[in-house]
Amino acid sequence: MVLTSTELLLSAWDAGLEDRANPFDEALEKRWALQWLFYANSIKYSSAMTGASDYATFKNGWWDLSRNLEEMEELIRLKGEGSRE
Repeated sequence: MVLTSTELLLSAWDAGLEDRANPFDEALEKRWALQWLFYANSIKYSSAMTGASDYATFKNGWWDLSRNLEEMEELIRLKGEGSRE
């Protein structure tokens, strides 16, 4: 999911939907940072815990990772539609 979010960000940069100058200042880029910095690391942390399946799923885990990826796709779609008008 981190690779997918990075590929989404790269496609937005290539399409000119986001500015590459600062990779952490726009909404899509902030969601990309959430993906690898918080959500993926939370899953990594919980994998070392015994019986932490609920933690891995809900505490900044799979649920947030999936939701954030969908929101990134939606942002790209909306920005792409706005650039065609």
